[in-house]
Amino acid sequence: MTEREALSTQQGGEAPDEPTFGARFLAEYKRMGGGLVGFSYSEIQAVKACDREQLVTTLRKALPLISYAAIQRIRTVETPEQLARDLRQEQQVAAAAAPVGLFAMFAIFAALS
Repeated sequence: MTEREALSTQQGGEAPDEPTFGARFLAEYKRMGGGLVGFSYSEIQAVKACDREQLVTTLRKALPLISYAAIQRIRTVETPEQLARDLRQEQQVAAAAAPVGLFAMFAIFAALS
């Protein structure tokens, strides 16, 4: 339990909800200039709700050919923010001309891993 949660619990309140891995990833991705215009609402909501392993499961369903390296990167990256920065860097290197959906971006990330 974090200090903030402990203080809130001591004061009789509920422990605040921490953002999920997916929500933190998306927040950093947007902060880094990643566009969400091409994403469907359901893709965004699915990723926002994911913890680390759920993100792997979600991506495996959407991208059956996702690389082992991409899955391992999700599992081992220190923070979701670092994953977002890595993905944005790969996108910039790939310089994709057309906007792509979230799952297509992971396919690009997986191919470059």
